[in-house]
Amino acid sequence: MQVQRADPAYRRRVLRTLAAVGVLLLVALVGLVTWLRHAAEGLDREGVRMLLLRMQLSCLVLIAFCLVTLGAHLWLRGGRIIAEQRFPPSDVHSVRDTVVREGADAVRVGRMTQGFGLALLLLALVVTVIGLLQLLL
Repeated sequence: MQVQRADPAYRRRVLRTLAAVGVLLLVALVGLVTWLRHAAEGLDREGVRMLLLRMQLSCLVLIAFCLVTLGAHLWLRGGRIIAEQRFPPSDVHSVRDTVVREGADAVRVGRMTQGFGLALLLLALVVTVIGLLQLLL
């Protein structure tokens, strides 16, 4: 049984990136809540409703974008796994030790990865349609 060893430098880089993104998102959330309080003070009831609708639509667009990005990544990654018949693909760094799967087992993982990618792409389409329906109604 072959094992692809973890790359400690890559693991540290991933953890630093996740921590930085977490802090950035927390600061953005606090800023958004503060801005929303100040923006809502000067608006009437209809103005607040329109502001919240625009914010909700913005959130749906961001969610759809994230889903499309991850779905496309999974679809392409699954294609690489299937083409190489190896999981993980040979040039991929890993954050933990991973048992290498080859042949039919790797193709099964690749097809499952592509299936998840397709499901996320379809979910992005549903989120987009919901956002458009809210905009029209």
